[in-house]
Amino acid sequence: MEIVKKRAAGVCALSICFFLSSMAYGEDRALLVGMTDHQDSHINSLNGRKDIEIARKFVQKLGYGNIKILQDREATRDGILAGLSWLAEGVGAGDRALFYYSGHGAQMRDDNGDEEDGKDEIFIPWDTRLTGNGTIEKIIIDDEINMLLGRIAGKTFVLLDSCHSGSATKSLNGTAKTVPYEGVRTKANITVSKEDSQEKGYAALSACRDDQTAIATPNGSLFTLAMKVAVEETERRGKGLSLNEAREICEDIIVEATAQMGNKPYHPVVDGEESLLSENIFMSSSSAGKPASSGEARRQFEGLLAEIANRLNISTPKSSYRIGSPISLTVDVPQKGYLNIVCIGDDEIPVLLYPNREKEDNYIGRGMRLKIPNDIGGFRWTAEGPPGEITIYAFYTEEAINFWQKNQTKNETFQELHLDQIITTKDLLSRKASIKVSAPGNKEGMGIAAGKLVLRVQ
Repeated sequence: MEIVKKRAAGVCALSICFFLSSMAYGEDRALLVGMTDHQDSHINSLNGRKDIEIARKFVQKLGYGNIKILQDREATRDGILAGLSWLAEGVGAGDRALFYYSGHGAQMRDDNGDEEDGKDEIFIPWDTRLTGNGTIEKIIIDDEINMLLGRIAGKTFVLLDSCHSGSATKSLNGTAKTVPYEGVRTKANITVSKEDSQEKGYAALSACRDDQTAIATPNGSLFTLAMKVAVEETERRGKGLSLNEAREICEDIIVEATAQMGNKPYHPVVDGEESLLSENIFMSSSSAGKPASSGEARRQFEGLLAEIANRLNISTPKSSYRIGSPISLTVDVPQKGYLNIVCIGDDEIPVLLYPNREKEDNYIGRGMRLKIPNDIGGFRWTAEGPPGEITIYAFYTEEAINFWQKNQTKNETFQELHLDQIITTKDLLSRKASIKVSAPGNKEGMGIAAGKLVLRVQ
């Protein structure tokens, strides 16, 4: 099986995930491997710990319980191979195994003729050593991984986050994720027969094409972050997720993020058996497919509020209102952009206050202290019964996001938001909050901000 296809020599960072289903006995297992530092100081440091933290969370959401993590000193050549054996020996028929790898990778000359481009892909464990004379010791060849995965009968799903050039970097703000090392040769003393490295059935999702460069940020590699969003969005929607669907979600996120950073966009690609590319990677035991319970709208907005770092200042003249009295709200809009305001009462019904049928355009032309409805006009907010608490959520975005446009079938001034609409909106804002980055020197502003206020109606 061909794990990686890069077209240039050199050592670059990669994050790999294998989803497998397997033999005749055992349990579901996951092995997560990540390198941040290396024994050889000539190999540059990565953000493997961050990628593993991200991967561990979305792997759990996919349904895996028994998870083994190897990091840095534990992630030696022998340790990784032993971990792969642990997967092969402990997973039975009808079970699944998962292998996630975050670290450096490289290419070397293929000695057994199983690679079309004449190069084997190699992985760089913690104890790999650059000898200084054009050789690397204690590496892992993709053929070795293939042999161990071949012991697991069944399906293989691959997620790959890697760059494809010896001179390319996966970097942001000067943090390079590449070790240029031209003309790589091996001293690993590995013998792999062509029969041992025959291709197995698999489906793969790679971060970018062979002629493109993947990017990492201090918060994690963009593709890994995008995969996290894809899994979380799917879980919230209660649906399954295939690699074909994940590719579309990841591409949208990556293209937007690279545009914000001033980098060239890159595009995830899929490869492998078509039936596996369309198969759900969630386990039936996961939360995907479960209906939302009462209060789900509030939980969605609270979750979104927690994800958005920038706070939006909102206030009212008083914290308690009598039924029938008018309510006004002051919002400190940081700069020109778009404003959405939602309220949820004790009945847990979410209502869109702004924009509304009287003011469908929610664009604010400049930064200002905005009093609503006074500075906008055309409608009134009135405290309605029964007595209880009202929670108001306000969201500011630089980009055009308008909650109203997704729900225009009713005639009320203030419309009730449906759960699927809330989840769609939350997913969109979550992507912008989690992937929001700026090119060096970018002074454009906050991008996205959120605020919350609780009032009492009596």
